[in-house]
Amino acid sequence: MPIARPFASLALWLRALAADDSTETLPRSESPFPDLTHQQIEPLRRILTMPQLDWKTRRAFLMSASSIALVSPALSAYVPPTVVVHRDPSCVCCGNWIDYLRQSGFSVEVRETAYLQRIRTRLGVPIALAACHTGEVEGYVIEGHVPVPAIRRLLTEKPTATGLAVPGMPAGSPGMEVEGAEPKAFDVILFGPSSQRAFGRYRGSIEI
Repeated sequence: MPIARPFASLALWLRALAADDSTETLPRSESPFPDLTHQQIEPLRRILTMPQLDWKTRRAFLMSASSIALVSPALSAYVPPTVVVHRDPSCVCCGNWIDYLRQSGFSVEVRETAYLQRIRTRLGVPIALAACHTGEVEGYVIEGHVPVPAIRRLLTEKPTATGLAVPGMPAGSPGMEVEGAEPKAFDVILFGPSSQRAFGRYRGSIEI
């Protein structure tokens, strides 16, 4: 049975209840949809049969719950993109940036190497944009301490480009934070084989 079917049935059942104007109508312990289990129905039924729950509150709850039921399959099917990160094993700030990616919901595959420049050359990273680590995600290159919002925007907009870069190691960029120090503003560069342009200006992970 496809995973979406029970969620869709649950949404239909909840919306049917919400459309019933009778204040005497209470949800049954079984739904008219055979693919819904008792475990799925009973917790909602107990909430909706609480005597202190008035009709307006019950309807609002039903509509909200039905919406959650409809989007649940999409959420459960979502798999965060994997970022492959090439790094020098002795680089501390590279590890900080990897932790930052993981905390932001990305899956990360780490590949340690002493030959980063060869990898940058293969992936088309200009020498002037080089940093301390190089990432790959969904066909794009991520060079240096690029903020997650910039990566997400790149993956959403999908411009024709090689990738994004934050040259060098700007103080206060993600993974380069220094306690007590004010983060400096830096540019994120969108680059390709023959062109480069500013993709955004950031302070930490915040675009300014």
